[in-house]
Amino acid sequence: MTEKCGQPGSPRPETPENRVEIPAQAILQRYFRYEAGELYWNYAREGTTIQKGDLATGAEASGGYIFIRAFGKRIAKHRLVYKWHTDEEPDIVDHIDGNRQNNRIENLRGATDRENSQSRRTTRSQ
Repeated sequence: MTEKCGQPGSPRPETPENRVEIPAQAILQRYFRYEAGELYWNYAREGTTIQKGDLATGAEASGGYIFIRAFGKRIAKHRLVYKWHTDEEPDIVDHIDGNRQNNRIENLRGATDRENSQSRRTTRSQ
């Protein structure tokens, strides 16, 4: 289940100023399993109702990005997926098709400001 931003405890939209550092790829792969754009917990989280195999759900920020609570932080799901696969943390992780809910690795790329802006213009004109 995804809660909407603005509800109690929901995240602010991510900006370069409030972006958090994401743990290394090896740690992410220990904590999560990836399948078709989704992350699943690899273990039960103590003190919560989360069980091994549960979908890692989160809160939707006003910009449409999903944030997952992990490692004591709220982290954008698309950034977790990208680092899970590449162990890279670029300034911008672009949704190639412009759909911020489509977090399949095939739809994500490290991008420059120009590429990200181009992607936004392309998807708006479709």
